[in-house]
Amino acid sequence: MNCDENRHIKWPAILIQEDQAELVYLSSEQDWLLEQQSHIVQSSRLLDASGITYRLIPAQRTQLKPDKQLSWHVSDEPLRLPRVLALVRQHAGVSGHCCTAKLNAVSMEQIFEIMKYLEES
Repeated sequence: MNCDENRHIKWPAILIQEDQAELVYLSSEQDWLLEQQSHIVQSSRLLDASGITYRLIPAQRTQLKPDKQLSWHVSDEPLRLPRVLALVRQHAGVSGHCCTAKLNAVSMEQIFEIMKYLEES
């Protein structure tokens, strides 16, 4: 995926992969470009800084972009704050942080602050 395809995403973002407790904090599009080189399951979701949820879907191959296989599209099933907070708590627990039940956020902005803190510590 090139930069033009990601222009609608507000960074930072959180990559959520199905059946994985660990989340991936992506501080910028450059982080995504590096991360996409690893195995990304098609059922992955991306939550951007504005609270919009995206899902990966197969993209049509064209002669202009023969290597294009997946692209982000706005999901018709947005992630709500309580669900995201539960995912962040689970991520913190598997990352070795204690007292994860005490983690709390009242906004998506706070969710991203927590994720940034977890990644830096």
